[in-house]
Amino acid sequence: MASLVEWINQNGGNIHEGLNLFSEQPGGDRTVIATKDIEENTILMKIPVSLTISYAEESDLKGKERSCRAEVSEVLRKHFSEHQISNAPFVATTLAVLSEILQVQKYGASSVDASRWGPYLSSLPSETPDCLMNWSDVEREMLVGTALDPSWDDPTVESASKKHEAVAAAMAKGAKKAKSTAAAVAASVKLSGGSIQDFSTDVQRFFSHMVKPVTDANPSLWPVPKDATSLLPYCARVAALVQSRAFHVNAVNWIHDTTTEGQQLFMVPGIDMVNHAAHKRRRNAVMELQGFQASSLKGLEGKENANEAKEEPCFTLRATKFIAAGSEILHSYGELSDSQLLQTYGFVAVQSASSSSLSSPPSQTPKEAENEDENDDDDEEVSYEGVASNPSNYCLIPWSAVQQQTQSLLVALSKAPGSASKTFKLALKPGVLESKIAFLAHHGILQQVAPKRTNFVLAFDSDAVAEANSSTAVGVRRAVGIVSMDPAARGGVAGVAGAAVPLAVAEKKEEEEEAEKKSKSKDEKQKEKDEKSEKKIKRKRSVPIPSELMNAVQVLLLGANEFKELVDEISAADEDEEIEKGLPPPRLDLGASLLEDEEFRELVLACLTQTLLAVSKASPTTYEEDLIEYMKLIDSSSSSLSPQEQKMRRRQAMALHVRLGEKEVLKLAKFSFVRQFAEFFKSLAEEEAEDEDEDEDEEEE
Repeated sequence: MASLVEWINQNGGNIHEGLNLFSEQPGGDRTVIATKDIEENTILMKIPVSLTISYAEESDLKGKERSCRAEVSEVLRKHFSEHQISNAPFVATTLAVLSEILQVQKYGASSVDASRWGPYLSSLPSETPDCLMNWSDVEREMLVGTALDPSWDDPTVESASKKHEAVAAAMAKGAKKAKSTAAAVAASVKLSGGSIQDFSTDVQRFFSHMVKPVTDANPSLWPVPKDATSLLPYCARVAALVQSRAFHVNAVNWIHDTTTEGQQLFMVPGIDMVNHAAHKRRRNAVMELQGFQASSLKGLEGKENANEAKEEPCFTLRATKFIAAGSEILHSYGELSDSQLLQTYGFVAVQSASSSSLSSPPSQTPKEAENEDENDDDDEEVSYEGVASNPSNYCLIPWSAVQQQTQSLLVALSKAPGSASKTFKLALKPGVLESKIAFLAHHGILQQVAPKRTNFVLAFDSDAVAEANSSTAVGVRRAVGIVSMDPAARGGVAGVAGAAVPLAVAEKKEEEEEAEKKSKSKDEKQKEKDEKSEKKIKRKRSVPIPSELMNAVQVLLLGANEFKELVDEISAADEDEEIEKGLPPPRLDLGASLLEDEEFRELVLACLTQTLLAVSKASPTTYEEDLIEYMKLIDSSSSSLSPQEQKMRRRQAMALHVRLGEKEVLKLAKFSFVRQFAEFFKSLAEEEAEDEDEDEDEEEE
């Protein structure tokens, strides 16, 4: 049987001769390495869609070579239609790959009856990838209080947004969850002699509900191997392979050149072996779609050009920069948080070399390292001092927390002495809250269906993330371990201080530079210092207040009369704009008009601060407790542990990493919110001062 590279090259694809697809990292993980220097824009891999494994509707594949067995496609199409299952790419792709692997098991890889993807299937890891869906229920408890909280658990639902909608209830439970989950997992391993208990895992439920009904009804397509009593172990491996390797692409009709709702999954030979980098500056390749109707796959315009193209559609991996020999090839699976990476691919974006087993280790070319040294003015260019330095991390703020804090604040204010308490009492009247919720849902602040299950997303400022991705991140430099803060290591003048410099020219140049430094005035030095400080501040990442959250809090804190006035005003504005019938109204944007009232500003800030505090308390552990436990795990030796115990420790570390990442966003949000309000107060004061000056000028005139 041909090797993977030979098979790809013989079937319309191409693997660059300067790549090693099967290089192994110290921890045993595979990685793709450049064996020779590769220039920018070089095509590293070209994989025709016909070599991928994917499921699509019959009409979408007419006239095209199928990306899964014809009989399998027909069975799945009929099954999904009869059971009214729509947009189930994970189920379909898992079943398609499972069928091909079982056919190879039955007939042998070299048989004509076996899979035409034999060389690709043979190259896949024989062991089951350690994905989240293989975690036991006890282990999933380690993710309490995160976006992956197991309190909402339905493996048959494909939409990540639906999962996030249900996190609110889980986070509201807060500290009721036990803190001893990790100890319970460790105890279960010890009692079982080193094997992790499988209790009721996602993959078991997935197999029983989604896979077994199809395979039992079609044994010729999914034959049970002679030495097996069930397809469950095979399903577990294949589902983990699909989850950890498949690429998500907008669903497309190949004939009509249109994208449809949902996504398709593609198992892409060769390219699926390339690791992910969370930071853009570490990436040296990009996956693209080329050829016939590639623009529609990407969800872009350009249908005319796509229809005119004759080349078969293909996935390509292109070098985005010079890649030196020995460098790891890295691209992006998407701008994904650690929770999304763990949920989708089974790893987290770890930058620390001591934690390399949780993720792909950092990779740099000599050119990159050299450029970083030249620009290394200080070690605080970007504030990525947290453990989890993934710039795509986020934290969810459930509606339940927002509602609870605003209502508590209104109750307290209604009991305060003074005439204003009457306004807050009216805001607490029955029906007012429900009217506000309906109003917010109608105007796009809350989701239309089940608005009380809305979550607000706290994420790093996009500008700060872009700056971090294009700059030198402290966490990355430390992890790589090649950049020393000692000037001597960077080859600067200070690096040879005290040593004999044989060339008189060099001595003269050094004297001239020293004289130039002394000639600078104090003002110039201070100016440079201020500019450098300002540059550092600008590069500090921040967590801006989501506009939806700001609007929601303001509406909830309005008195009954003020809320009625707002509704009337918005309704009148909608009528003036003559919104076309059937279309949703514009998203609510209150701007800063309400915040010009100082007392109301203070209420909004207090509510936001208390909401963040409440979400922080929803976690069963503090940030400091998680950090201590995390450092213990990654610093301790695992040589004496069994493979299963090492897997358990790895899962504990990844769960802690996800928790730390979300808590770091939350911690930064507390400071960012206060700073943003302070800046807003300052701008208002400046505007008021300008208005006063204008009034004085007018009076003088």
